[in-house]
Amino acid sequence: MAILTYGLWERRYSKDQGIIGRTIRVDGVQTNVIGVMPDGLSFPSPNNFVDLWLPLTPGPTTERREARNLLVLGETVGDLGASQVSAALDVAAKNLAQQYPDTNRDTMIVAKTFRDQFFGAQNISVFQLMLGAVTLVLLIACTNVSNLMSAQALKRTREVSLRLALGAGRMRIVRHVVVEALMLSSISAVLGLLLALVGVKAFAASIGTTGPRWMDYSMDYRVVAYFVLVAVATGVLSSLFALHRSLTADISTFLKDGGAATGVRRKYLSGALIVAETALAVVLTIGSGLTLRSFLRVYQSSIGVNADDVLTMRLTLPASRFQGPAQQNAMFDRVVREFQTVPGVASVSVATTLPSANTVSMAGEVEGVPVIDPKLRPSMRSLAVSEGYFQVWGLRAVSGRVFTETDGTNGLPVAIVNQAFANTFSPQRDPVGQRVRLFTRETPGPWMTVVGVIPNVVQDDPNGLQRYPLVYVPFRSRPRASAVIALRTTVPPQSIGRALRAKTQTLDAADLPLTAMLTMEERLHQQHLFREWIAVLFAIFGGVALVLAAMGLYAVVAHAVEARSKEIGIRMSIGASPMNVTRLVLTSGVRQVAIGLAVGLVVALFASRAIGALLVAVSPADPATFAISSVVMIGAAVLGCLVPVRRAVRLNLVTLLREQ
Repeated sequence: MAILTYGLWERRYSKDQGIIGRTIRVDGVQTNVIGVMPDGLSFPSPNNFVDLWLPLTPGPTTERREARNLLVLGETVGDLGASQVSAALDVAAKNLAQQYPDTNRDTMIVAKTFRDQFFGAQNISVFQLMLGAVTLVLLIACTNVSNLMSAQALKRTREVSLRLALGAGRMRIVRHVVVEALMLSSISAVLGLLLALVGVKAFAASIGTTGPRWMDYSMDYRVVAYFVLVAVATGVLSSLFALHRSLTADISTFLKDGGAATGVRRKYLSGALIVAETALAVVLTIGSGLTLRSFLRVYQSSIGVNADDVLTMRLTLPASRFQGPAQQNAMFDRVVREFQTVPGVASVSVATTLPSANTVSMAGEVEGVPVIDPKLRPSMRSLAVSEGYFQVWGLRAVSGRVFTETDGTNGLPVAIVNQAFANTFSPQRDPVGQRVRLFTRETPGPWMTVVGVIPNVVQDDPNGLQRYPLVYVPFRSRPRASAVIALRTTVPPQSIGRALRAKTQTLDAADLPLTAMLTMEERLHQQHLFREWIAVLFAIFGGVALVLAAMGLYAVVAHAVEARSKEIGIRMSIGASPMNVTRLVLTSGVRQVAIGLAVGLVVALFASRAIGALLVAVSPADPATFAISSVVMIGAAVLGCLVPVRRAVRLNLVTLLREQ
């Protein structure tokens, strides 16, 4: 029996034919299709699409008590949490350890929520941080709107005073302002929504199929509703708040001095808003700079191999036909020989995994190095590779030699170690000639003679920074039904994919599929894609924050120039130079930016700790990032002041003094 996804059915069978009840061949076994699931369903793992579900049948790999290769999913009763379930399972694990000490000793059972298991606590914290970043951008935008509405209300102070003096009702003026704010907010909301739709589609298109498969880039109605509500509420509330002073103050005072007192109060309020806006922009800019620097550190780090012109793929032998090590070795040998005959292929290798991927961690022991506690043997990464592995990845032995065709089949067991192994376990002498063995639980493997030392290659560290002790063993000594194949080519790697598939069909027409055929560069890009995705989004948030802060400062300085135009005209008429006028205009703006920058740096120093877990090789208090962000913020502030400063310097004195 089998269940297919609708996507697989749609791709391989026409809709009118149907698939339920038909027989398909899976791993050499005929099976009947009993159902079709919705397209895109990837349960249980949201990170990988699933095309086919088969019933779990007992077998040698699942019936052994020491087997740990199954995932157990369950539904809790009531409001039980993961910690409570883990406590109950811990009791069961202890009971099993007493009943079966050989297989269950020191074995724990840990329960996790579905979200934590498949999305990870770190990824969840990323989205929480992005929500915080969006909130900061929203606060900056609201601050800008409040400033602009306040400035607009101050300009209309005399108009409001005159209308009140002529008998207009306060509610009528309020209705007028609310309608005006609703119109402006609605138009802005529509334009912003259109821009968001275009931006989301463009971002999704740039990610393509290489992004996280569980991500949905469509606009949710709740997001749209929230967006429209915030846009409209911000415009209306800001207008009403700005209008409040005009409606509650003494009319005669407004008519006498044009609202000068209110202008002074508004000046301090506007300055406080600019300080807050600058501080928020600085916090977001520093956060963006830290994530961007962290991504660049990871992206530019070398994994220790030459990844250019290398094509990788996975080959899985049908378990029903290749059950023993001899059959598996023989087939992989045939595959390597056939692939080497393909034009454009320089060398071929087979391994249990690829560089930068996860490896098997095993307890190990070096001959001559005393073991204090058998339960605390040092951990060693282990990787089974064929003799062509080091040639494919451009690795040469630092000392000793690499594997040959006879290693793993005849003679004494051999192994190759990396430089980190040599530095850790044999710092005083060359490890070539020493013996090492690996343990499967408490069972020791054979002693292996070290025949070579190679440079460090990154394994088990997605950030590409750690170099763990690594033991390479010949693939023939540890064969398996599934392995990765890597080929170094003299032509574009993807151009030989069809020829490779044709070669496998000549070996076995139906049951040797080559899956996950990607260049190593593509794999490394996918490996860093999520971190790149985070860095790009935070960079966008930081850029938007800078633009909004510059626009807000521009509005405040421009209004200050307009309000002080008479003063500026008088100063210029009595001999003030353009430099004096520039200094006068910039003083208040620069002061507010300086205060906001200082506040923002202090807040960012504490807030940056929240993203410390996401940073790699970058401190949350990185001085370079703080300095660069400060310079960028100052530059944005200067750009925001340029236009008002030029307008102040170019004021027409005769016209200005005549109008005043």
